[in-house]
Amino acid sequence: ADEELFSGTLQENLTIGNKSITLKELNQICAIVGLDDYVRSQQDGYHSFLDPQGRKLSYNIVQKILLARCLVIKPSLLLLEDDWSGIEVSVRERVINYLTDRSQDFTMIVVTNNEDFASRCNRIIHFVKGSVKIPNSSE
Repeated sequence: ADEELFSGTLQENLTIGNKSITLKELNQICAIVGLDDYVRSQQDGYHSFLDPQGRKLSYNIVQKILLARCLVIKPSLLLLEDDWSGIEVSVRERVINYLTDRSQDFTMIVVTNNEDFASRCNRIIHFVKGSVKIPNSSE
């Protein structure tokens, strides 16, 4: 997903115009990423208008909207950089649980320094001083 918000409603920013995404799916993903309280706090909920580039929103909320945008479209390949410094620990744990749930039907490539997150992944590749290191592998 693009790394910025655009002028439009919260729902438009989350779904990028994909009409097949249901309200139930939006609610589920927003609960996982900790955006549900924000949605409830807005008078118009998902129909609340967002300023271009997310002006007037906290960094935390923008991060959650962008993460929810990535997840709600149900990608077959998900590329993530684990820089969730603005996201609460409890939310981060929920997101990691969701992402590493074996029932998820996507391939995820994540760049992370979080050892707990990495340990839950099927395969770990380390980049050390320009070289690729694959633990427990002869590669």
